[in-house]
Amino acid sequence: MNKEELIQIERVRLAALFVELPREKFYTVLGLIDRAAFMRVTLDEMQADIKPTDLYKNGENQEGEKISAKLQAYNQTTKVYQKLIAELLKYLPFDKRDRYAPGSWEENEYMAYRNFKEREDLDFYLSEEFKARLDEDKEKALALMLEGN
Repeated sequence: MNKEELIQIERVRLAALFVELPREKFYTVLGLIDRAAFMRVTLDEMQADIKPTDLYKNGENQEGEKISAKLQAYNQTTKVYQKLIAELLKYLPFDKRDRYAPGSWEENEYMAYRNFKEREDLDFYLSEEFKARLDEDKEKALALMLEGN
């Protein structure tokens, strides 16, 4: 999957957690959801490319290792992501906060689909390709929904 597809899946998964909110609150959190989805996918990409240290050389006699710039960027992005998620969780009822835990991308799609079917008017958030894929594989979607995934 490309980055845009992964962002869309995460966007749908996160938005599905908030479908029970009153409409005005739901539309308030959409901006936070969009940013959090982008950041999660970006963090996954960054994580694969991190080196803990970089070598440096200042002049002839001064050299060594320092914390890598990629690790610093990853840490900073993680802090911002954690703040976004904390802000989003404030909008969730306390008993639903354990539903946040990210699973595999495929599990996220089906969980989001199940939750969105509860609120048809938000169907715009699902891509046509995603809806078609689920329609083709209704048995699998139904099995996952019945298992509570």
